[in-house]
Amino acid sequence: MFLNQIHKKPFHFYGVAVFKKIDENGDGVLSSKEIAKSQEQVREEARKRFFDRIDTDGNGTISKEEFRGPAERFDRIDADGNGAITPEEFGNAGRREGAGPVSEKEHKKEKKGAEHDKAE
Repeated sequence: MFLNQIHKKPFHFYGVAVFKKIDENGDGVLSSKEIAKSQEQVREEARKRFFDRIDTDGNGTISKEEFRGPAERFDRIDADGNGAITPEEFGNAGRREGAGPVSEKEHKKEKKGAEHDKAE
């Protein structure tokens, strides 16, 4: 078994259905790409739930009145400066602050850095 793969056996605790959902090609092994994609989907779903909790009037944007943080932070997130944070702006802010999707290239770079740190 390769270090960047997970086999089905440890997933009996979580259920085979979860494993099958993540295992897109159905080969019985989770590749690092399948795992990364699954993690991104979980992050996106969590980000949407969090956005929806803040958007108390349900209009699809977060106003300054709904935002419960420093005004400077609101202004940083509100990229177009129109006084409302859209789901896209909210997601982009999370990614800029390290809480969002990582491209395959960024993932490989981080992995290489971690391997380098272990070697030292």
